[in-house]
Amino acid sequence: MITTPRKPWGRRTMALVTALTLALPATAAAAAPVPAAPVLAAPAVAAAPASSAGQVGSMATACPGSRIVHKPIKVGRRTVAWLNVFHDRGSGTKCAETAHTGPSWGVWAYTEVQIWTRSSSSGVGGDYRYRTGPASIGRANGVCVGARGIIEWRGAMRSTPVHQLCG
Repeated sequence: MITTPRKPWGRRTMALVTALTLALPATAAAAAPVPAAPVLAAPAVAAAPASSAGQVGSMATACPGSRIVHKPIKVGRRTVAWLNVFHDRGSGTKCAETAHTGPSWGVWAYTEVQIWTRSSSSGVGGDYRYRTGPASIGRANGVCVGARGIIEWRGAMRSTPVHQLCG
């Protein structure tokens, strides 16, 4: 029997599969009852919702609340990504994402977002085309947070931090 060796999965594929795995159970549970037989992963990927993990061109964000920071990540004078931080006063959640723009829009690039307080932190990173999935901190009403957006563009890591987001 002749078989061909399997091609290993790359970082981009693993990031997409991970993002879809995390996004699909929440949306699928609300949309359809649990099937009696196991469902193969390939059809689920094809039926991914338009908002899954920022992998599509939708401008909708996965972060709840109002945007409190919209800071550019620049290469020279050109903006290649935005660090967005949101605060949902109702739930007390502060959430951050890094969104591609301009020349990086629709282009696969390592993109990361981090958000932290004195006592906890959260972060998401991987190869994305449009935006990272959200990183969030709960119970953050009245707590100061910091955040950082990172994108690898043209062989160099570009980042922008924000500090002392209190309230």
